[in-house]
Amino acid sequence: MVSNKCQKADFCDEVAGELDISFARIYEDNPPTRQIVTTNKLVLVADLSLLMVGHLLLLPK
Repeated sequence: MVSNKCQKADFCDEVAGELDISFARIYEDNPPTRQIVTTNKLVLVADLSLLMVGHLLLLPK
Protein backbone atom coordinates (compact mmCIF):
# COMPACT_ATOMS: atom_id res chain seq x y z
CA MET A 1 0.00 0.00 0.00
CA VAL A 2 1.34 3.43 -0.93
CA SER A 3 0.99 6.18 1.64
CA ASN A 4 0.03 9.60 0.37
CA LYS A 5 1.73 11.27 3.33
CA CYS A 6 5.34 12.42 3.18
CA GLN A 7 7.53 11.29 6.04
CA LYS A 8 11.09 12.34 6.79
CA ALA A 9 11.36 14.23 3.50
CA ASP A 10 12.98 17.65 3.78
CA PHE A 11 10.69 19.24 1.20
CA CYS A 12 7.55 17.96 2.94
CA ASP A 13 8.89 19.10 6.31
CA GLU A 14 9.44 22.58 4.89
CA VAL A 15 5.87 22.80 3.57
CA ALA A 16 4.62 21.55 6.95
CA GLY A 17 6.43 24.42 8.69
CA GLU A 18 9.37 22.57 10.23
CA LEU A 19 12.33 24.80 11.08
CA ASP A 20 15.24 22.32 10.89
CA ILE A 21 15.43 21.83 7.13
CA SER A 22 18.29 21.95 4.64
CA PHE A 23 17.09 25.24 3.11
CA ALA A 24 17.32 27.00 6.49
CA ARG A 25 20.73 25.45 7.20
CA ILE A 26 22.12 26.48 3.80
CA TYR A 27 20.68 30.00 3.61
CA GLU A 28 20.74 30.73 7.37
CA ASP A 29 17.25 32.28 7.28
CA ASN A 30 18.13 34.83 4.59
CA PRO A 31 15.60 34.59 3.00
CA PRO A 32 13.62 32.99 5.83
CA THR A 33 11.70 30.71 3.46
CA ARG A 34 11.48 29.83 -0.20
CA GLN A 35 7.68 29.69 0.01
CA ILE A 36 6.27 32.48 -2.14
CA VAL A 37 2.52 31.88 -1.73
CA THR A 38 0.68 29.48 0.56
CA THR A 39 -3.03 28.63 0.46
CA ASN A 40 -4.96 25.96 2.32
CA LYS A 41 -4.43 23.59 -0.65
CA LEU A 42 -1.25 24.71 -2.47
CA VAL A 43 2.25 26.07 -1.87
CA LEU A 44 4.30 27.97 -4.47
CA VAL A 45 8.03 27.69 -3.80
CA ALA A 46 11.26 28.81 -5.43
CA ASP A 47 13.14 25.84 -6.81
CA LEU A 48 16.75 25.38 -5.65
CA SER A 49 17.65 23.60 -8.90
CA LEU A 50 16.39 26.04 -11.48
CA LEU A 51 15.61 24.76 -14.95
CA MET A 52 15.52 28.39 -16.08
CA VAL A 53 15.31 31.83 -14.45
CA GLY A 54 11.96 32.23 -12.73
CA HIS A 55 11.29 28.48 -12.44
CA LEU A 56 8.90 27.78 -9.53
CA LEU A 57 7.26 24.68 -8.09
CA LEU A 58 3.53 24.48 -7.32
CA LEU A 59 2.88 21.79 -4.72
CA PRO A 60 -0.28 20.39 -3.17
CA LYS A 61 -0.44 20.45 0.61
